[in-house]
Amino acid sequence: MPFHRFLAILAVVSGCTDQPAAPDDVDEDFEDGKEDAAGVTVCNPLPAASKELCLLIPNNGWRSALKAELTAPYFEPLAIAIRDARNRDSATTDVAANVYPSADNTFAALRFVSPGRVKAVIVGQDPYIGVDQAIGLSFSVAPGLTVPPSLENIYAELVREAGDAAIADDLPKGFVCPADGDLRPWAKRGVFMLNAMLTVRHGEAGSHKAFGWQNLTNAILRIARDRNAERPTTYLLWGSFARASKTLILEDGANPNILVLESNHPSPLATGFVGNGHFTSANKFLVDNGRTPIDWSLPAPVAGATGPRCNEL
Repeated sequence: MPFHRFLAILAVVSGCTDQPAAPDDVDEDFEDGKEDAAGVTVCNPLPAASKELCLLIPNNGWRSALKAELTAPYFEPLAIAIRDARNRDSATTDVAANVYPSADNTFAALRFVSPGRVKAVIVGQDPYIGVDQAIGLSFSVAPGLTVPPSLENIYAELVREAGDAAIADDLPKGFVCPADGDLRPWAKRGVFMLNAMLTVRHGEAGSHKAFGWQNLTNAILRIARDRNAERPTTYLLWGSFARASKTLILEDGANPNILVLESNHPSPLATGFVGNGHFTSANKFLVDNGRTPIDWSLPAPVAGATGPRCNEL
């Protein structure tokens, strides 16, 4: 147990209330945006391609947490494959060579949620394959672009849950159809939206699977799991690909602090996503186990603007 939490509990037991309890969303390792002094130099001794990729990893606790992975046998080949793909992209104006997301957004999921701040995990497969769509968070799309059908179904489920009187209280700020598909507000509230592959070539889903990304993203999932093992955390696994992560999440056995929620993928090609109740179920688990609920709300469209069609689904 972190020392500041021990002091807070001791104060309550002893009747002294001068020491307030620490908020549950404070990172036990690094506060949001705080630089990790140990991570500043961790990339320096690596080979060129590995160093280049390492420097893209946010230095908010993740570089230090991933130190062992940076010298693992798979990391340099992964780094070289990504470097070569981005070099081909930069050498031509042919859209077919584009790599998504941009280099600075490769590890965006880690930038917004440092290792000890995870409340909920949403596992995706790989980034969106259209121009300027991907911003490094699973299911999230850049502001101003058309909201993809899968995300529209995610919004439709949130609208449904917010309108269900039996469960609506578990969405503290409700949910209205938002302005766009930018999910960065969720990330800033501890929702870790991690794709299994962190890059993709234009128009070709799964095109960078052979690079070895899952060696690294599986390590990231383990770190997120282990750093939050004593704090209630929810995992939202949608579709067969994401549901395969359950084995990793529970590889050390059942943990009463972990809730795994599974359903079909939100894609319109599947059925059964809308109606799964995952957002209120996640919040109920958090609250029942002493954490604050996630605010799933997103900014609404400005007057007269056209947003997603989630209210129509």
